[in-house]
Amino acid sequence: MRTKSTPARIQRILNFSSQENKNVIENYSELLCATKGVSQSKAIEDMLLSQVYPKNSTARGIVKMLLFEKQDENAVYFRDGGLQRAVLSSWNRLASKVDNEQAEEDAIKLFQFQQQDLFTHKSWEDKFDENILYHFSNQVKYLGETLEHAAKIAPEKPLIPGSEIMMPVDYDRDIYELNRISKELLNEKIVYQDSLNFIFIVLREHWSEVCHNTYTYRLLVDITQVQTWADTREARLKFIDVLNNISINWKEFD
Repeated sequence: MRTKSTPARIQRILNFSSQENKNVIENYSELLCATKGVSQSKAIEDMLLSQVYPKNSTARGIVKMLLFEKQDENAVYFRDGGLQRAVLSSWNRLASKVDNEQAEEDAIKLFQFQQQDLFTHKSWEDKFDENILYHFSNQVKYLGETLEHAAKIAPEKPLIPGSEIMMPVDYDRDIYELNRISKELLNEKIVYQDSLNFIFIVLREHWSEVCHNTYTYRLLVDITQVQTWADTREARLKFIDVLNNISINWKEFD
């Protein structure tokens, strides 16, 4: 039986798994009503949104942008979609260099999310606007230059993270391939799946050396624009979880 204080619409939507849970939610929302001076439906709405939205206002705006638009019933593979825009906004935030080093180190979680999305797709080739490819090519070149500098100052070659056989990273190979890909983007006007895969491998292996460089995030902005995204419900939920996690150390602005 519906209690007098429970909003009718909430009662229709919510099917409580137990009387105990029903009483807890109703009584807690009534406490919020009494202390905040809001209606019970508003109190329940705030409770739900607090589980959805990150604490940081910029990250909150990204989630709003992602969830506001309607999604198709089935998995959608496309560019310029909601998930792509949300990831793009996240990398743009990090490229702005307004946050601390811990926030940049935390960004590995978003990187891993994007890499998993890329690696689950079949190989593809496509042509893009030359301005995007020109900028993309430059960021790949800058990544190679960052590794050249890192190789000179590294006391010893770091080990590949997560490798079963602890092998040192190969700076010479990585720099050579990055330079080749940079020229490929300009000369062939095409983005190859294998090239994207290689860039992700390099970023993963050298993350501690490149995560504080703005060019790293500008490169990921470019990749986000050319990558084909699986904009599924599962992917959106995973992204929201990742964004909640990594935005904890984002600065808040007035």
